[in-house]
Amino acid sequence: MAQEEKTKKKNRLSYMILSVIIAIIAWILVVYITDPEITKKFTGIPVEITGENVLAENGFVIVNRNEIPNTSLKMSGRRSDLMKSLDKARVVIDVSPIKNEGEIALETSAKGAKAGVSIEKIGAETISVSIEKIQSKAVPVRVVQIGTPKNGLVKTEPSDATVEIKGATS
Repeated sequence: MAQEEKTKKKNRLSYMILSVIIAIIAWILVVYITDPEITKKFTGIPVEITGENVLAENGFVIVNRNEIPNTSLKMSGRRSDLMKSLDKARVVIDVSPIKNEGEIALETSAKGAKAGVSIEKIGAETISVSIEKIQSKAVPVRVVQIGTPKNGLVKTEPSDATVEIKGATS
């Protein structure tokens, strides 16, 4: 009798485990076959800066370019379309209309989402950039030759005595 009860408990446990496994497989099949409509927030979206060539033509440069953090996007659409859009999605700021230096807050927009995917919300509605004037400076060139060649002397002279560099005033 005790042996019979142990066998029933083992069978009942086996059926429970098998039922859970079948339910998980069925759920995965339903999710992947039906490709449901979902809304999801994605973090770590890079910020793309456009219009830097126009900014440089106006005599300005972005100082804090490397300090601009990634942001987030809340997107909705079919699951498969969201996954395909994730690698191409970007938050964009345009610096071309800037005409003076200082700390300037720019409005963000999003691009790169696949057709059928809509952008619900951009994590940062504005992003601040530090703008400074571009300054040119002539830097003298000094050539140093270390060691001597095996077959005699070599004359080392720069073709120009100075090199002009451009960068932010700071």
